[in-house]
Amino acid sequence: MLFIGNWVNHQSIDLFEMGDSTARDGGDKTLSERNVAEEVSRLVEQSKELQESASTLISRNSQEESSLRQRAVTLDSDIKKLRTFIGSSVKKGNLDSKHEEKLGEELSRASYTLGEGDAATFLPCKSHGRFLRMLLGPINVRANRQDIQLKVKEEYYSFRDRTAYLFLFFPSLLLVLRSSVWDGCFPALPVQIYQAWLLFLYTGLALRENILRVNGSDIRPWWIYHHYFAMAMALISLTWEIERQPDCSQKQKGIQLFLRWAIMQGVAMLLQNRYQRQRLYTRIALGKARRMDVVWGETAGVKGQIWILLPILFVLQAFEAYVGVLLLKTAVMGVISEWQVVTCGILLIIMAVGNFANTVQTLVLKSQFKAKMRKGKIDPSIGQSNRSAIHKRPNRAAVLICLFEEGDDIYVILTQRSSKLSSHSGEVSLPGGRTDEEDTDDIRTALREAEEEIGLDPALVDVITVLEPFVSKFNVTVVPVIGILRDKQSFNPIPNPGEVESIFYAPLDLFLKDKNRRQEEKELGGNKYLLHYFDYETNNRVYVIWALTAGILIAAASLVFRRPPDFEERPPNFWHKNHSKL
Repeated sequence: MLFIGNWVNHQSIDLFEMGDSTARDGGDKTLSERNVAEEVSRLVEQSKELQESASTLISRNSQEESSLRQRAVTLDSDIKKLRTFIGSSVKKGNLDSKHEEKLGEELSRASYTLGEGDAATFLPCKSHGRFLRMLLGPINVRANRQDIQLKVKEEYYSFRDRTAYLFLFFPSLLLVLRSSVWDGCFPALPVQIYQAWLLFLYTGLALRENILRVNGSDIRPWWIYHHYFAMAMALISLTWEIERQPDCSQKQKGIQLFLRWAIMQGVAMLLQNRYQRQRLYTRIALGKARRMDVVWGETAGVKGQIWILLPILFVLQAFEAYVGVLLLKTAVMGVISEWQVVTCGILLIIMAVGNFANTVQTLVLKSQFKAKMRKGKIDPSIGQSNRSAIHKRPNRAAVLICLFEEGDDIYVILTQRSSKLSSHSGEVSLPGGRTDEEDTDDIRTALREAEEEIGLDPALVDVITVLEPFVSKFNVTVVPVIGILRDKQSFNPIPNPGEVESIFYAPLDLFLKDKNRRQEEKELGGNKYLLHYFDYETNNRVYVIWALTAGILIAAASLVFRRPPDFEERPPNFWHKNHSKL
């Protein structure tokens, strides 16, 4: 009985504890529900506040954007009106032609700044055109930020690169299978799959190029029309009946020639993509093209490369016309009389003639431009009238970042200082030096010093911009001046033996790459910074470009190629101190 009583008591205690636990759980559950309800309420209020803040910001941005758009349109209109007025003044004899040329260049700079800067976003864009409206409807494809525009352009290049290799692969595979597997006759399905891929390819190219035009690319209309014709030809080819008959080898001769032409087209596309893109980046860096431009045409290669590309292009165009004539001939002779054969033959001839005419037109324009450059004289004072004169400052200097084209690259002229100099002896530097009393501005200082140190005639240099000043550790303000050496052949380097030991040229993009680079961490006044060392070998010598010279060239290369370096910069604070006072 005692055992049973104890067992009952224990069970009562357990039941009591269970009841107490249940009560606690119910309380916790109520408390948890209350917390969840409060959290939901808090998130609802935050979402409302965020919506109101976003609406206010969008409204304010919309008003500011409308104001900036109006200012951009007005400024663009004023530039055009002033250019027209200057032209009419020259015709009437009220303005000297030399003065007109100088003013025209200044207006071109203003127009270039407006069209290439962030303000270009607020200029009226080109209409979408029927092709985009037909495929996309009323969707706006104009990018409001330049980085997005450039991504669209790079995606277009990537698409061209991918399709160039497929242009080689697909027709080559079909021709190999015809000979080894299909007994000399093409079955219908593989050929129609290839034609469907061509339709996708040319539609994609036309779509991307129309979007690029809306975003400011200067694409010649013919290249877009060419893709329209190619789209039509691919679509028509899909309806072309292909039968495996005893005489199919003769009837499919046009298909064989078309596939061989496609292989040649793939080779040409690879060459174009390689040469044109590098050439375009060089032209953009030199200020001859805009960042959203694609190519000038099929002949955008540089000297040497263009003579490899041109024969291939002309042979390709002749072969394209030959395939078109052959298709028409087979239709006239009754071998194949379908309307698709006649239509595709006509389209191929039209495309061949258009490609040939555009290539010749591009060559003529390039030759005219080069002839104009040879006849023209560069005035180094152009563009300097709006710069304020400076007085003699013992702690001020200027250096010349003189750039020129060679092959696919942009090079900068560098010097190794004489070992006899008391300061920075034997180090690599840019041509330049201290400001003299007769120097009217930093550009004059840089050009004068370059002429004294390396014999560079200022008339050969076209100054394009001046970078923000750098301040050396000795508290000397160094102003970098960027200029273009228009005629490299006319430059005969003459090093001043008292100042310069040697002259050499280095590719500008060297200073954006992590290759052949070292770094050293320093500290001054609690500020940790990096000094970069670039090793460059030329003429059996290794030059080390470092410290302030390397920092200036990194800044110049970032500006010219419009991208940051592949490494962390972290320059010392004193390099860019007190800009407002300089």
